[in-house]
Amino acid sequence: MFKAQVMGRLGKDAVVYESSTTGTKFLTFTLAVNTKNLNDEKTYWIDVRSFNPNHLKLVNYLTKGKALVVGGDFNTGTITDKTGTVRITHSITCDYITFPNIGGSNKNENSTNDSSNNNVRNHN
Repeated sequence: MFKAQVMGRLGKDAVVYESSTTGTKFLTFTLAVNTKNLNDEKTYWIDVRSFNPNHLKLVNYLTKGKALVVGGDFNTGTITDKTGTVRITHSITCDYITFPNIGGSNKNENSTNDSSNNNVRNHN
């Protein structure tokens, strides 16, 4: 198992879905993560899923452009787009979500921790 922690911004508002087979609710969103190397800048799109009931309560706060730090199990895969090009996908099954305090954005917001103790941490 590969664990990862990434910081980025939501590409669109988060959504809560319910599995049609099990009835399990989960939170899903896409995070844009930017990297810079000398003269090269690249954006990776990370699909994030969380099955933590506390994270479901955050859906109204997880809006397009919001900065987040997420961590959990990291996976890669491939998909074939409409043109037949094979593309690599990145996803995280989320253990925690943190709202960082960066330049006044997301000020005084909290995070939710893993389901083991469900603490709320303030990162100001």
